[in-house]
Amino acid sequence: MNSALSPETWHKLFLRLGTDAFHFMVQHTPDERLPRKERYAIDETLSMTANLKQFIKEQQWNTQSFQCVEVVIATDRFTLMPLEHFEDEQAEKFYSYNLSPRENEEIHYNILSTSNVVVLFGFDRSATHWLNEQIGPIHLQAEASLLIEQFALLQRGHSTQALYAHLSEQAMGLYAFSGGSIQLANVQRCSSAADRLYFLLYLWKQLLFDVEHSPLYLCGEKPCIDPLLGQLRKYIRHVSTMDDGDSLDF
Repeated sequence: MNSALSPETWHKLFLRLGTDAFHFMVQHTPDERLPRKERYAIDETLSMTANLKQFIKEQQWNTQSFQCVEVVIATDRFTLMPLEHFEDEQAEKFYSYNLSPRENEEIHYNILSTSNVVVLFGFDRSATHWLNEQIGPIHLQAEASLLIEQFALLQRGHSTQALYAHLSEQAMGLYAFSGGSIQLANVQRCSSAADRLYFLLYLWKQLLFDVEHSPLYLCGEKPCIDPLLGQLRKYIRHVSTMDDGDSLDF
């Protein structure tokens, strides 16, 4: 069988769906290493499905465009549970214990073998089905799942506590580790440097992290990171930034 791609068919689409914008990358061939990242501003007065329809229409993609579609959901509607206690048929029930269900929300999960946890997350049912029909089949992941696995790999072999903060325009993901184990994962809706500084220092105090020895890593969007560095270093000795490759940010 000829594995060459036709002019109308590309290898992979990476699509990140946020509440303020979509980010996407198209890998045209399997060996293309650095596809260009692009941002698409959405209309916040429209539903997720309506925005996706407009987005796909403008890009002129269809079911024949990609061999693989990776969709990452940037959401604060997720919860974690230990892998050893996970049962597929109980996923929706467990999710509802931690988060109030929403209309038209469908529950998905990612099993994280490196971290030994399962991330349960909700996403719009109509949007999921429409994406599968138009450019699918899609592989759906929570952004938190990708970040937790990457941070867990970085924590291997380290016995200290560490906090990772992933910053975007409207939110800040907070991921705390004790050695190689995830201790806390949460997304805080905030957009100002003052609010981010408050939440980071408050969490640091609540977790009893050591200001002299425990490291804090910042990743995500650079304009959100830069205003924080000087302020954080007044209180925490080891504050570092991570580049886009390290944080899987796209």
